[in-house]
Amino acid sequence: MLRFFRQIRQRLLSDGKFSKYLLYAVGEILLVVIGILIALQIDTWNNERNQQKLEIKSLKELRSDLQQSYIDIEADRNYFQSCTNSSQIILDVLENREPYVDSLSGHFGGLIPAGATFSINQSTFENMRQTGESLIGNDSLRIHVTNFYTSWVNLYKEIQNRFLVLHYENLVKPAFLSRFQFVDRWKMIPRNYILLLDDQEFEQLIRFTAIQMAGVIQVQRSMMNEIESIVDEIDIELNTLE
Repeated sequence: MLRFFRQIRQRLLSDGKFSKYLLYAVGEILLVVIGILIALQIDTWNNERNQQKLEIKSLKELRSDLQQSYIDIEADRNYFQSCTNSSQIILDVLENREPYVDSLSGHFGGLIPAGATFSINQSTFENMRQTGESLIGNDSLRIHVTNFYTSWVNLYKEIQNRFLVLHYENLVKPAFLSRFQFVDRWKMIPRNYILLLDDQEFEQLIRFTAIQMAGVIQVQRSMMNEIESIVDEIDIELNTLE
């Protein structure tokens, strides 16, 4: 092809057709420029297509992480709700000074809020943040995701520290160790049930713990709502991209 163009230029020069040669040269330059622009546009399209594929992959992985986190939070919420139910049953028994029955051992065991995991899967979000690139093109969705993983997840971690570590380890665990015999992980028998009926300190501890758990449950519900909202937004975005 280059040889063909060279032959044309040489023929025009040898025939003394300088004006036509100039027009031809200009045309040849335009063809080269057009070729470069086309190549750049194709490269841009390829980059955009690869970026779109990466965004789709990241959004799917992010959705999977969020769905797993939803399952984990829901399990924690159900656990705290069970603890709250046992707390109310025990408080009613103590207030009414009801006699001890074997079924109460399970509810006493259910008072200890130590079975929650507070697990949040954020591997995809951390990978996206470490790349230093914005892999989510939708600004609203990106802000929503970032807010969840920075604000809500940090709040959840703080609750874990305050409730499970400070409250449980410092208050609940010592109180139960001194008052109960552990049958297994889920059952406890009072060392002296008659004394427990008049134990105001223990009763107040149960009430306070129940209030704390109610607050945790409310945060968990809010987080689950946030996850559902983000997943819906991700599905809409994926339908647009795919």
